[in-house]
Amino acid sequence: MWQARDRETGDHVAAKLLLMDDVKRYEREIRALRLLSPSDRIAAIHDASDHDGRPYLIMGWIEGDSLQEVLRREPLPRLERVLHWTGQICEGLAHAHREGVFHRDVKPANIMVSPAGNVTLVDFGIARFVDSTFTAFPEDRAAAHRRRADSAAEHLPRSGRPRHVGGPGGAGRAHRAVG
Repeated sequence: MWQARDRETGDHVAAKLLLMDDVKRYEREIRALRLLSPSDRIAAIHDASDHDGRPYLIMGWIEGDSLQEVLRREPLPRLERVLHWTGQICEGLAHAHREGVFHRDVKPANIMVSPAGNVTLVDFGIARFVDSTFTAFPEDRAAAHRRRADSAAEHLPRSGRPRHVGGPGGAGRAHRAVG
């Protein structure tokens, strides 16, 4: 991944040159990102093509570090930060799920944290989709995925059982599990 500048807009972008053995993963990531409507919690795709037979992907540049790097520097972050990140990760996943895209590789290395502490999900290379049927128009595909995701969501439990969390400041407070 390299930082580059868009010649037309002057914006910083991320250029991802893919290895030839990752072609299926690359195609899946592009498909996932193109299906998703814009969200502050998911990396934005600008362009995808190939140059001299080598596929590449151009995405919005995300200032900051992966959550993996943040946790290396600060192994025990404050609870408030963790809850903030968790909420934003859930927002991004909920957005993707509503549109029929399931990330399947959520881990600290695939979560970017901005200097302001906001998170963005990246690397949809092993994503799965609600259905594999495609129509000719992207807006029809997205609508079909949203309908199927809404239908699937009807069969999920509305909320988890409250859990009591111990420790400083958490004793006696009920929290719902994420997931």
